[in-house]
Amino acid sequence: MTELRTEADDAAPQSARRRPFDRHRAALGGALRQTRESWDALGTYGRFEQIVSLILTGLVSLVVAVALLHLLARVALLVIFGLVDPADQAVFQAIFGMILTVLIAPWC
Repeated sequence: MTELRTEADDAAPQSARRRPFDRHRAALGGALRQTRESWDALGTYGRFEQIVSLILTGLVSLVVAVALLHLLARVALLVIFGLVDPADQAVFQAIFGMILTVLIAPWC
């Protein structure tokens, strides 16, 4: 199958054609490169801080990812089986509260 290209595609900036998580991958790669470069200059406590920070970042990421999957499954099941009426204010507030909890969790 041939891909059709237009002049607008050729004129589009390279950043517009990036994959979704390129920016995050670049930031993570930069942070890890910076840590590797400064590792020899760090003392014992500095290395300890770096390791603890990496572990905590991984744990928080895992908790947020699991919470997001749990929220998606819960809301999907409620909607599929018709157990929830989004027009009901109490239901809307409960679901919105769960969404905000997942959204805000990494910043706490």
